[in-house]
Amino acid sequence: MAERTRGRRAALLSGLVLALALGSLGVHQLNRNTGDRDHKPMAVLADRATPTLPGPAPAVTATTTRPAPVATQNAPADPDAPDPLLSVPISPRAALDRMRRCYAVNDAEQERFRQAQLRWLSPQAQVLERVAYAKAKAWAEPRCKDWSFAVHGERWKMLQETFIERARNSTDLGDRLAALAASSQRGDPAPTDMQPVRELLDAAMRSGDPNLLLEIGRSLASGHLGHIARLGIYGGGNHSSIAFALAGCDLGAACGADSELVLYACAMQGRCGYTDYPSLVYDAAVGRDDAVILRGVVDQIVQRIRSGQTAGMFDPPPKPIPLPGGG
Repeated sequence: MAERTRGRRAALLSGLVLALALGSLGVHQLNRNTGDRDHKPMAVLADRATPTLPGPAPAVTATTTRPAPVATQNAPADPDAPDPLLSVPISPRAALDRMRRCYAVNDAEQERFRQAQLRWLSPQAQVLERVAYAKAKAWAEPRCKDWSFAVHGERWKMLQETFIERARNSTDLGDRLAALAASSQRGDPAPTDMQPVRELLDAAMRSGDPNLLLEIGRSLASGHLGHIARLGIYGGGNHSSIAFALAGCDLGAACGADSELVLYACAMQGRCGYTDYPSLVYDAAVGRDDAVILRGVVDQIVQRIRSGQTAGMFDPPPKPIPLPGGG
């Protein structure tokens, strides 16, 4: 009995040490190149409407003899008409992703920060960075054209709620994970019954789709949902996003220079010139010592997936067994 008790204590201690190690990584989340302001998730930054350029003035011709009827000039939009983005042929997961990312595609403050960072590079490095940045912007701007509007405005809230609801009702695992992540990141309280959440996360881990691991990480990154007492040692901290994303890269997810992960990081945050997402993370996200810890966590996630040992991975740690006499 004493040996069994010591074994359980050792397992618990091991799990808590991993949790503490993981937690220490969160404070270094993507801060070397961008400063403390980037520690906040995109969705909770202050509202900033994306400026739009005025269109060309209407042509004036000498043959115009009468004005158009007053009723057709400056006709207001129908307030009861459905939002055009709700009819765009896009998955709820992709819609939520663009809402989360695209607000900064033409952000003036972000651009000033990026230009200040470029001054620290050599002239040759600046040229390479600007080429990569131009490529990423050319990729992002058409994707974000209709999705660059002020976060937390009434329209933004309505669209987010609608796409979350669509994602929750979807049969696609990626959509349902995106709904879980988005509702958690906006501050929704954790469900009273966490078992359906654990089952969803485990189904994604067993799906064979490495691209789902990023959505798992986003779900675990928010303290509203991903807390050690609810989802175990992998929950609760920004480190979860990068740990699970890196595990996805190891398992074959799209993480190269032309992947969404790398292009968005360049276009929206100015982190350019990386050949793949792991290179970006280990150079711009974590320090040398923390990189060793992170690599160990990623290896553990990959090993559990490959060996099919994901059952119970998101269970809270067991309560310690009290010993007789309080020892």
